[in-house]
Amino acid sequence: WMGVSAADGLSVVSLNQTLVNVNGGQVFGVANGAGPLIEAQWTSACGGALLAVGQGSLTVNLPGPSNANLVVPVTTLTSPSDLAFVSGVPSETTLTVSLQYPSGPQAMTFDSRTVYDLSQVNGLFNLSTSSDGLSKLITANPGVNGTGVLIVRFTHVALTAQVSITVVATLGLSLVANPLPAYSGSTQVSVQKLSLIAQTGSYQRARLRLYLLLTDGSSRDVSFSGLTQFSVTGTVFTISSGVLQRRAPTLSGWAIVSAMYNSVAASNTLNMTLSSSPVYVQSITGVSVGGGLNSLVGLRLATFTTSVDVTFTDGTQ
Repeated sequence: WMGVSAADGLSVVSLNQTLVNVNGGQVFGVANGAGPLIEAQWTSACGGALLAVGQGSLTVNLPGPSNANLVVPVTTLTSPSDLAFVSGVPSETTLTVSLQYPSGPQAMTFDSRTVYDLSQVNGLFNLSTSSDGLSKLITANPGVNGTGVLIVRFTHVALTAQVSITVVATLGLSLVANPLPAYSGSTQVSVQKLSLIAQTGSYQRARLRLYLLLTDGSSRDVSFSGLTQFSVTGTVFTISSGVLQRRAPTLSGWAIVSAMYNSVAASNTLNMTLSSSPVYVQSITGVSVGGGLNSLVGLRLATFTTSVDVTFTDGTQ
């Protein structure tokens, strides 16, 4: 009997790579099975002649996975041709599949035993591989919207995983005017009239907002996008950085406000009125000093800012 090692020209290869892998002389189980799974080959160091061959029988009995993991970072997509894509909704996302074993997760995204079931995607998206071959991609199809389900199965274990993907499309653009300065809940208040504030000579202002409405019932605020444009007719109002305010010396009147996003017009316009009939303070709802700290700490004769929260007779604050 004589021991032979790799230094003597011995190599070990797998006869069934779906069950075992061989790396550096070490044998690794891949899946359960039994039989002549490995072969030892002894070749001569001089000339490489094959001196001997022998097969070895193995039984592979691996612990099964406890669960399947399907990771999709983004579950809302849109077509690249849709206005929602311009606003930042992606058209594709990656997916990663793994099986959780006692020793840790095993990557299965590109494993031949992984089955991607597209029977419930409803034609909304498709699967592909990235150009570098490193990622599996989910890509939204054009001209459709709704929710589809991607199911992942495996040929060697009875586990499944699934994810719901929603493909959205643009319904339209909605233009609104909110009170300014902003306060808690002011984005839910729409104004159509800006009035004189008591006898101060100052008028109320409004923040113009433009929302992209999507088919899943959600919306995206594109008010501050560089692709958004607000405009107003006549000389009653002026717009600066999305703020609608009186154009002096006008005392009253009305105008139409409109908006566009990426050259697409909003579905509505606003009929805005400037009124010289004043609103008055109905109640004082809060007072804060020193930036809300309500304490005066500093040098003698130092100045501090005082803020007063009020509610006007028209319900705005």
